[in-house]
Amino acid sequence: MNAFLRIRWCGKVSTLLAAAWIWLSADSAGAQSKLWEFQAGSEVATSAAVGSDGTIYLGASDGRLYALSAGGNQKWQFTAGGAIVSSPAIGAGDTIYFGSNDRRVYAVSPTGAELWNYRTGGEVRSSPAIAVDGTVYVGSMDGKVYAIGTGGIERWQLTVGGAVFASPVVGRDGTVYVGSRDGRFHAISPIGQLKWSFYGTGQIDASAAIGPKGVIYFGTVGRRFYALTPSGDKLWELTTDSDIYSSPAAGIDGTVYAATYGGTVYAIKSDGTVLWKLALPDRIFYSSIALATDGTIYVGAQDGLLYAITASGSIKWTFAAGSPIYSSSPTIRSDGSIVVGTKDGKVFAVGANSPPAPGAWPMFRRDQRHTASGFVERQLPDAYSGGLEMTVTLSATPLPAVSFYTVEDTPPTGWTVGEVSDGGYYDSSTRRVRFGPFLDGLARELTYTVTPPTTDSGSKTFVGSSNVGGVDRVMGGTHVLKLAPLHPADNHDVDGWMTIGEITAYGAAWKRGASWSPGPSPVPTVYLLRAIELWSKGESYRYDADAPLAPDCWFPGAGDYPGRPQPDAPLPGTTAPNGSAWVSLPLSYNPGASFGVAIQVTPSSNVTVYAVEHQPPPGWAISNISAGGFLDAARQKVKWGPFFDAVPRTLSYGIKPPNNATNTGVFTGAAAFDGNVAALAGVQTVQPSGVLPADPFAWRSLPTWYAGGAKFVVTIQTAEIVGHGFYVIWDTPPQGWTVGQISNGGFYDPTSKTVKFGPFYDGIARTLTYEVTPPAGDTGTKEFLGMFNIDVIPGVVSGDAEIEAFKTHPADRSPVDGWIAINEATGYAAAWKRGTNWPAGPIPIPLTHATQAIALWRSGSAYKFDPAAAEPFCWVGLGAEEEPVYASPPLPPINTVTQLGSATATSPQLVSPDETVTVSIDVAPSTNVAVYAVEDQPPLGWTVVTVSNGGTFDVRLSRVKWGPFFDSTPRTLAYELRVPSNPEIVSTFTGAAAFDGALATISGQRKAFRSDAELAPRFVGVNALDEGTAIALHGIAGETYRVEASVDLQAWTLLSNVTVTNSTGTAVLVDPWTTNSPVRFYRAVWP
Repeated sequence: MNAFLRIRWCGKVSTLLAAAWIWLSADSAGAQSKLWEFQAGSEVATSAAVGSDGTIYLGASDGRLYALSAGGNQKWQFTAGGAIVSSPAIGAGDTIYFGSNDRRVYAVSPTGAELWNYRTGGEVRSSPAIAVDGTVYVGSMDGKVYAIGTGGIERWQLTVGGAVFASPVVGRDGTVYVGSRDGRFHAISPIGQLKWSFYGTGQIDASAAIGPKGVIYFGTVGRRFYALTPSGDKLWELTTDSDIYSSPAAGIDGTVYAATYGGTVYAIKSDGTVLWKLALPDRIFYSSIALATDGTIYVGAQDGLLYAITASGSIKWTFAAGSPIYSSSPTIRSDGSIVVGTKDGKVFAVGANSPPAPGAWPMFRRDQRHTASGFVERQLPDAYSGGLEMTVTLSATPLPAVSFYTVEDTPPTGWTVGEVSDGGYYDSSTRRVRFGPFLDGLARELTYTVTPPTTDSGSKTFVGSSNVGGVDRVMGGTHVLKLAPLHPADNHDVDGWMTIGEITAYGAAWKRGASWSPGPSPVPTVYLLRAIELWSKGESYRYDADAPLAPDCWFPGAGDYPGRPQPDAPLPGTTAPNGSAWVSLPLSYNPGASFGVAIQVTPSSNVTVYAVEHQPPPGWAISNISAGGFLDAARQKVKWGPFFDAVPRTLSYGIKPPNNATNTGVFTGAAAFDGNVAALAGVQTVQPSGVLPADPFAWRSLPTWYAGGAKFVVTIQTAEIVGHGFYVIWDTPPQGWTVGQISNGGFYDPTSKTVKFGPFYDGIARTLTYEVTPPAGDTGTKEFLGMFNIDVIPGVVSGDAEIEAFKTHPADRSPVDGWIAINEATGYAAAWKRGTNWPAGPIPIPLTHATQAIALWRSGSAYKFDPAAAEPFCWVGLGAEEEPVYASPPLPPINTVTQLGSATATSPQLVSPDETVTVSIDVAPSTNVAVYAVEDQPPLGWTVVTVSNGGTFDVRLSRVKWGPFFDSTPRTLAYELRVPSNPEIVSTFTGAAAFDGALATISGQRKAFRSDAELAPRFVGVNALDEGTAIALHGIAGETYRVEASVDLQAWTLLSNVTVTNSTGTAVLVDPWTTNSPVRFYRAVWP
């Protein structure tokens, strides 16, 4: 296509320049298409607000508020008592609020009826802000800020000094920010108290924008642009080329955009540095900047042009409105089109296809509804790294009057969502993390974890919103993350730490010339040296984007990586297949007296690289490190290597306890052989003189908690001993606890209340276990005490000795096991709904306890107890990587029924590989049921695609879940699945419904058969016996067939229902009646 140029002069020609329309063809910058135009009665000095149904509201100087359809047709008009230069704002129920020069603030219904008006002491040119509790804030030319509540009732008024032409904005905590014409910028509390005032240069007509971390941006009619903290401290100021009347916008990457009266558009970094500026041909008065998702910047000017500017600061296209765009700011609708008004009273819709940017403040009055407020702010780490899990925090601070709110957030495409707090869940169909509804109005720190793909690169964007009273609000805070790539050696546990296992694996790959993922591959020497340096100097490291090329961009020290805490040493007893290391220590020490530590390292002959690290007790002085070892001061570890050979070594160092040391000295350490990590074995504790030593020869492992009535396993791991005759182990559980199954020939001595193992004469390492059950209702911290004898030399069992009581959620009753099962969730919810008693308090059941139990069931059922949090939020669902102490409760046995309801499934009996199928479940509760829920478990390997009726997919249990439904309405629930490429011949579904706590298995079609498999039964053999005829039937293992007999092929009699029980698919039955019949026919029917 050839470019063409067409110019038409229009409008008034100023003494400086003439305004022009310019069109260019589609392959170059040019004019944009007009979707429609509307003619108001006079100048449109306001900006359009867009309602939930797409209706456009704006005011004009003729005193009319116009309501236009999405297509630009007038729906109605409302006449105020004066000119309208106050842009409307839309609140709950789509009520429209605006001010007028008749000194009044109006509330008008979506149908155009006046709901109320409130009279101020001066003209209202300020645009209203609507706080999350519905309070309307507005300024007046009488020098006051007004807060107006429901029904137009005044909540407060505050005199701030100069006339308030600027429009208020509301911070996340409810603070109201507004400037006045005496040059002061004010912060006002939600109850009308002045918090602080900042004195700027020149009057303030522009509204403010609130960026990440609550930073407030605004310009003045004094050629200044300011950034203030929420406490009123100046972060920076920028001197501009002319006065500022236009309000700024804050982009998703933290860039702030401002326009001056001289026609210059500024892009300013969050530190106050000018990124770029663009001089437009004519002035920009009150028309403010709007930002689109694709980075386009929109602003109107006095030359009658709506400008679209690229993110890099060049003109993308223009639209000629034919009259100055004086005070109307462009509003970006959800479809990307722009609505703007002009001085001659026209309203235009201009075609574009990028919706509003998801940033903190993308346009005048923040959003399409012009609320100029919000209460949720996202907090992100400084950067992300591929494969490194990070936590997203959404800080919600609703005002006291808020009783209901929801929050949702969408992470970047392809990122994996992990643990979600506060009963939230991940909706995989929309890729949104959803929280709420919260019915208490309390502030919350909502969190969820995400993990980027290991290959991700570039900047990534989060998009979120909140909803109060049906009004969606833009989320503040940080929206964009930049990449901080990890060193390629950091791949065993991607976490921003360079560990001993990682540097030895990386070194082995380098020495062998083997490939390494991620690259570069083969491993460059400089990359290996940098990895060793990072391990040697503290293990944590940071990425510097301004540094030279890799690997010089990675530096020791804590940095931008947002992930996990420092890695722990391997658990005692952890072994490596290609090497070992044994520590020798004295059994006791004298305070202030030095002694030696020796470590015998024995690598296998095929080892390429190994290294050793040992961590002494904190505060103990290190000296005389052998074999080129060194002290890593950042981690307080003694380290050796890496050694690029397989030579055994005895490593040593001196250590001196403090003069006042009295406690047991505990050492930990590891050796790594070509990436395989082993805990250092041998003596790892040393006692003050005269104290019986604890010894890691025997190491006890306990769960993190116990619950009364819930059985668990105690494990004691013994180390291998060489050159000794025998050893025995005794372990004493807490008093009153019941001992169950004991391994390795051990037994329980009821006299001493001790579990006893041995004697063992072979010196082999063993894993000894026994079961214990605490009494129901047991609480508090409990202690285990264990001893061992090696050739009559005593020692104390090390490891876990104390265990804390786990306070279970009161719904967790059948059984008490750290899981909220479907019957427990519905039984508890039914008791809440009916106000009936429950075996465990509090009574009556609080709503928050019931909703938390439901959230735990929906999010995976398994939970843990957080003693730092208040009830019921102390019960938190386990994360994806956290293992529950007890196994998940099984679904009820097949054919379990209840009189309270039933659930019947319908699904295809025959399925094909990679086919998408639908399972529907008809649920029929009894009329007296209060609460019911349903869960269904598809066959292993089948992928859930969609779930109806608000259901979710529980990743932990691989179950589809619906409800709870707080009624007795029958429902048909459904979900779609994708059959795997190679399904089993028979795939089985299992599921249950719970009605007021009573369980029923889902009946109906519960098996699916692969369509290409041999499904039909057939007879494969006949053998005559004295007692009759033996008939061999071939069919599907596990299936039941109806075998019938006939003598005339007309009348058939049931002979037997035969179940194929063996793996060969063959069953044999005997027909005794053949001894009395000369001819007999048989058939097998698959029900």
